[in-house]
Amino acid sequence: MQQVDPSRQREIAHALSKARSLLEQCDVRSIPVDLVRLAKHVGIRNVAELDTRLDGQLLELESGGYEVVLSKSAPATRKRFTLAHEIAHLLLFPRDAAHDHHRETEELCNLVASELLIPTHFLAKLLPAGQAITIESLLKVPGLFRCSLEAAGWKILNSGLVSGALMIWKVESSGAGDFLELIAVPHTWGSQRVLDHGLRVHPGDWLWQAVMAAEKGTLRFPSMLKGM
Repeated sequence: MQQVDPSRQREIAHALSKARSLLEQCDVRSIPVDLVRLAKHVGIRNVAELDTRLDGQLLELESGGYEVVLSKSAPATRKRFTLAHEIAHLLLFPRDAAHDHHRETEELCNLVASELLIPTHFLAKLLPAGQAITIESLLKVPGLFRCSLEAAGWKILNSGLVSGALMIWKVESSGAGDFLELIAVPHTWGSQRVLDHGLRVHPGDWLWQAVMAAEKGTLRFPSMLKGM
């Protein structure tokens, strides 16, 4: 487990504090969160959907304020997260929101976007700390917050409501038969990834039986993943 350095922890705490203040200022009392209201509060005058390769883009308007352009072809849940991400840029870095895209800046904006999309205090009511989170309870979160399953898992892990790792697998077929593909591994702050996206597991592989047969309890990985 890698520890987040103290200065980064303070930066994260400050970013989350600003996100929660915005939710309070906009009087958000129910879910799904009205992101358009939050967008207007930070100076976004218009949200447009166009045919673009980018998930989203924040544009500064000559007349003042900003416009967010979202990809028309993106899933609705992706559009919501992208809008929340652009709101986060304006909230955290108002002077350079349309131009600052460093990795650490993007990570902080993703963190704030997650809090705006899935506020911790609403999530905690659905998934009380100390109680086991089941597949059924996890699957309720995307529908209630209008977010993706990966975004829900990321938020749950980083809110400290559960420890461990979430891996989302998809059953695929080919001429050689069925196999599993790892399509999402929501990242937890301060930890290494357990496995990478795109990993394929076939019958007889070291993970097949554990993933396909285990219904509950701890899933232990072989020693090939040292230190985990």
